Amino acid sequence: MKKAELSFNIVLVVVDFIMLLAASVAAYYLRISPWLEGWRQPQEFFLRFPFSVYFPVAILVSAVWIVIFFLAGLYRSRFGQSIIEDFTKVVLATLAGVAAVTLFFFFNQELFDSRFILLAAWFFSLVLVTMGRFAIKKVWARFRLGTQRTVLVGPPEVVGSLAAAMAADPYIERRAVAKLTAYNEKELNRIKDDEGFDEVMVCDEKIAKEQLAVIADYCENNNLNFRFIPDLFQTFFININVETIAGFPVLEFNRTPLEGWGRFSKRAVDAAVAAAGIVLFLPFWVAVAAVITLDSPGPALVKLKRVSRGKEFCLYKFRSMKNNSQELKSRYLEHNERKDGPLFKIKNDPRVTRAGKYLRRTWIDEFPQLINVLKGEMSLVGPRPHEPEEVACYQKRHKGVFFVKSGMTGISQVSGSSSLPFEEEVKLDLYYVKNWSMIWDFKIILKTMVLFFKQKASY
Repeated sequence: MKKAELSFNIVLVVVDFIMLLAASVAAYYLRISPWLEGWRQPQEFFLRFPFSVYFPVAILVSAVWIVIFFLAGLYRSRFGQSIIEDFTKVVLATLAGVAAVTLFFFFNQELFDSRFILLAAWFFSLVLVTMGRFAIKKVWARFRLGTQRTVLVGPPEVVGSLAAAMAADPYIERRAVAKLTAYNEKELNRIKDDEGFDEVMVCDEKIAKEQLAVIADYCENNNLNFRFIPDLFQTFFININVETIAGFPVLEFNRTPLEGWGRFSKRAVDAAVAAAGIVLFLPFWVAVAAVITLDSPGPALVKLKRVSRGKEFCLYKFRSMKNNSQELKSRYLEHNERKDGPLFKIKNDPRVTRAGKYLRRTWIDEFPQLINVLKGEMSLVGPRPHEPEEVACYQKRHKGVFFVKSGMTGISQVSGSSSLPFEEEVKLDLYYVKNWSMIWDFKIILKTMVLFFKQKASY
């Protein structure tokens, strides 16, 4: 861990401990407050368990929770990690903390027996720890503390975009101090002597392996961090197992962790969430269907041919286009804005209906895909499902996305959606395929919910 990251995480430890202690105190005073009169006996609890006895226990429990936070990876995170990723880990860590405390006091009920305080402390901890971490990130971003000074190497248009993004977003923990079109050791030494820098980031996906090795060697010899943007082929070699046979190291390149229990657990969550979502949203779906039918002739629900795991299936969506949109598509092929791959997209598509504009903007047209998820044709999270004629144009390196089911949402959708170049979309999806985890699915769903409410608010 770099010095800047270590400093940030040390501050997080202190703030988390203070917030956990504050949550414990708040839970105690809520428990003995007159508001609970008639439901519980606050005065009796206070006499049996005064604050002078409670507070040392609260300090001890808060310290134990900090240890659980360490084990949950809350202090291995970078400053640039999103608040959603932090919140996900905080939820899981605080739940583990409640479980540990509950188990301990189950065998020591004479010491403490208030389930109310445990629940209240968990709620206050979740709120206060999240708020504390958010505040620290704001302060860190405001004063650009711990920023990594970065030299970017690559094509001018790429390094220019990255440098602009680093300058505009204070939550990106690096700042471009120089931009080079190619590796130049003499120029790097000059920059190091004049203003110094912490890392070199290679942004050229087409750079030769030999040149990449030279830059990595330079960084190692000068105690600098080395980063590079991989090409599509290199993303295949992320998830690797190593074993030794007869003294020889053997590498196994796993297609995806979504095999065995991983696939079973993902399917179980998909089925449970889809079934609950269909039941919960059914009245809303009926209302949406009525609006669609009144707005334009045609069915409210449409079935569209898509491909998932290399097989065609019928994807359910609320109709957002005119009833003959597929026939009209051929008229507008010359206006396709996606020249970088097989996908089709036009700005202000004339085939979209009035109601369809709102449905698409808020992603409500996607909700019926819960039916596909329940049937096992799709997953809640996965690569975007594309049309058969688009998939027919895939190159071999693109077909790795078929290792898993397509999803209602996915890493590419929450990272730029249709504005991403096709190669970048595939690269992100392949990274997801290679590095799947249930926690990552949860993070993507949370990000999707945030984007959903942002879209509604901006409408």
